[in-house]
Amino acid sequence: MLTERWNCFASGFSAKPETVRAMFAVIESSYGSANRYYHTMGHVQQCLAQLDEASGEVNNREAVEMALWLHDIIYIPESSCNEELSSAIGFCYGLELSGSYPFAIEVRQLIQATAHGSGDCKSAGDKAVVQDIDLSILGADSFSFACYETAIRKEYACVPDDVYRKGRIQVLQGFLMRSQIYQTQFFLSRYEAQARENISTLIDSLTGSC
Repeated sequence: MLTERWNCFASGFSAKPETVRAMFAVIESSYGSANRYYHTMGHVQQCLAQLDEASGEVNNREAVEMALWLHDIIYIPESSCNEELSSAIGFCYGLELSGSYPFAIEVRQLIQATAHGSGDCKSAGDKAVVQDIDLSILGADSFSFACYETAIRKEYACVPDDVYRKGRIQVLQGFLMRSQIYQTQFFLSRYEAQARENISTLIDSLTGSC
């Protein structure tokens, strides 16, 4: 299914078929790494599904979709460089696929926006949409959110429980301290309330297990 989606997406550009196939092979291999449990092709698929639903909120659909394909192509738990490294690949692939520097630069900037720093975000336009899509799992139903958290913990399996709990609580509290988790009205109205409920429940659980 995702192979067809990628081929359909790439057909809108002038890249050679062998280039398109080679890119997808790297994408599939990267997201299929053995140490990944959440940041997999399943996450990409979920992001693309969110994009389809929010298509009316997007200005540059091609750049946003390219960014979503590649935003976690590099993922090393505990690393602070994942988005920067992924954005570099996004730039190279965006340029190779489109032949356009402005397009490649936009893809790079959209991927960089998924770093989700602490405090209120001030992004707008397509950056805000990409950020909201990436965080949409926070507002999922309670079962899906629990599966997400289990998968994240598996990705940090090398981290001791007490260290993980402390760091995870800090990250989650950062989201709750924002005036709003989602920046676009589309995602705010759909997921904000559930996201806050999910996060609060998880913090209580993690705090209780300390």
